[in-house]
Amino acid sequence: MLAEAARGLPLLGPPRPAPEIFSPELTRALVPGRPLGDLARDVLSDADLRADGRLRPDRVAALFARQRMQPTALVARTLWALLVHRLWRHRFFGPSRCPQDAGEASAVSPLAPGP
Repeated sequence: MLAEAARGLPLLGPPRPAPEIFSPELTRALVPGRPLGDLARDVLSDADLRADGRLRPDRVAALFARQRMQPTALVARTLWALLVHRLWRHRFFGPSRCPQDAGEASAVSPLAPGP
Protein backbone atom coordinates (compact mmCIF):
# COMPACT_ATOMS: atom_id res chain seq x y z
CA MET A 1 0.00 0.00 0.00
CA LEU A 2 2.88 2.39 0.83
CA ALA A 3 4.58 1.62 -2.49
CA GLU A 4 1.34 2.42 -4.30
CA ALA A 5 1.00 5.74 -2.48
CA ALA A 6 4.60 6.66 -3.32
CA ARG A 7 4.38 5.71 -7.01
CA GLY A 8 5.58 8.54 -9.19
CA LEU A 9 7.34 10.40 -6.41
CA PRO A 10 11.07 11.02 -6.83
CA LEU A 11 13.26 8.68 -4.82
CA LEU A 12 15.42 10.29 -2.20
CA GLY A 13 19.00 9.20 -1.82
CA PRO A 14 21.00 9.17 1.39
CA PRO A 15 21.04 12.46 3.29
CA ARG A 16 23.72 14.86 2.18
CA PRO A 17 25.34 17.47 4.41
CA ALA A 18 23.89 20.93 4.03
CA PRO A 19 26.03 23.34 2.02
CA GLU A 20 28.18 25.55 4.21
CA ILE A 21 26.78 28.88 3.10
CA PHE A 22 27.04 30.74 6.40
CA SER A 23 30.32 29.31 7.69
CA PRO A 24 32.88 31.16 5.52
CA GLU A 25 31.49 34.58 6.41
CA LEU A 26 31.14 33.62 10.05
CA THR A 27 34.71 32.31 10.14
CA ARG A 28 36.01 35.65 8.83
CA ALA A 29 33.73 37.70 11.12
CA LEU A 30 34.66 35.98 14.39
CA VAL A 31 38.25 37.18 14.58
CA PRO A 32 39.69 39.93 16.80
CA GLY A 33 39.31 43.41 15.38
CA ARG A 34 36.08 42.63 13.52
CA PRO A 35 32.83 43.87 15.10
CA LEU A 36 31.34 40.40 15.63
CA GLY A 37 34.63 39.05 16.97
CA ASP A 38 34.90 41.92 19.44
CA LEU A 39 31.27 41.50 20.51
CA ALA A 40 31.82 37.77 21.08
CA ARG A 41 34.91 38.49 23.18
CA ASP A 42 32.98 41.01 25.30
CA VAL A 43 29.94 38.78 25.80
CA LEU A 44 32.07 35.70 26.49
CA SER A 45 34.54 37.47 28.78
CA ASP A 46 36.34 35.44 31.44
CA ALA A 47 34.78 37.46 34.27
CA ASP A 48 31.22 37.04 32.98
CA LEU A 49 31.68 33.32 32.35
CA ARG A 50 33.17 32.81 35.82
CA ALA A 51 30.28 34.70 37.42
CA ASP A 52 27.71 32.70 35.46
CA GLY A 53 29.35 29.34 36.16
CA ARG A 54 27.90 27.46 33.17
CA LEU A 55 30.92 27.53 30.88
CA ARG A 56 34.60 27.06 31.62
CA PRO A 57 36.39 30.32 30.83
CA ASP A 58 39.65 28.49 30.06
CA ARG A 59 37.95 26.39 27.37
CA VAL A 60 36.26 29.40 25.80
CA ALA A 61 39.59 31.29 25.86
CA ALA A 62 41.19 28.31 24.09
CA LEU A 63 38.52 28.52 21.37
CA PHE A 64 39.24 32.23 20.90
CA ALA A 65 42.98 31.50 20.72
CA ARG A 66 42.43 28.80 18.07
CA GLN A 67 40.20 31.13 16.06
CA ARG A 68 42.79 33.92 16.28
CA MET A 69 45.71 31.68 15.21
CA GLN A 70 43.97 29.62 12.54
CA PRO A 71 40.30 30.47 11.90
CA THR A 72 38.11 27.46 11.09
CA ALA A 73 34.41 27.03 10.42
CA LEU A 74 34.04 24.53 13.28
CA VAL A 75 35.50 26.87 15.91
CA ALA A 76 33.56 29.83 14.47
CA ARG A 77 30.27 27.91 14.67
CA THR A 78 31.09 26.86 18.24
CA LEU A 79 31.82 30.45 19.28
CA TRP A 80 28.67 31.58 17.46
CA ALA A 81 26.55 29.06 19.37
CA LEU A 82 28.06 30.15 22.69
CA LEU A 83 27.54 33.82 21.81
CA VAL A 84 23.89 33.29 20.85
CA HIS A 85 23.28 31.25 24.01
CA ARG A 86 24.76 33.95 26.27
CA LEU A 87 22.80 36.70 24.51
CA TRP A 88 19.62 34.63 24.81
CA ARG A 89 20.16 34.09 28.54
CA HIS A 90 20.88 37.79 29.01
CA ARG A 91 17.72 38.75 27.10
CA PHE A 92 15.38 36.42 28.98
CA PHE A 93 16.99 36.21 32.44
CA GLY A 94 18.96 39.46 32.74
CA PRO A 95 22.72 39.97 32.99
CA SER A 96 23.29 37.94 36.13
CA ARG A 97 19.94 36.32 36.83
CA CYS A 98 19.22 32.72 36.01
CA PRO A 99 16.40 30.49 37.32
CA GLN A 100 18.70 28.38 39.51
CA ASP A 101 20.27 31.44 41.16
CA ALA A 102 16.88 32.98 41.86
CA GLY A 103 15.54 29.78 43.40
CA GLU A 104 12.80 29.49 40.79
CA ALA A 105 11.40 26.20 39.52
CA SER A 106 13.57 24.55 36.91
CA ALA A 107 10.54 24.28 34.61
CA VAL A 108 11.03 27.97 33.80
CA SER A 109 14.04 27.25 31.61
CA PRO A 110 14.68 24.39 29.20
CA LEU A 111 18.36 24.73 30.10
CA ALA A 112 17.82 24.32 33.82
CA PRO A 113 19.13 21.08 35.29
CA GLY A 114 16.60 18.43 36.18
CA PRO A 115 15.86 17.26 39.72
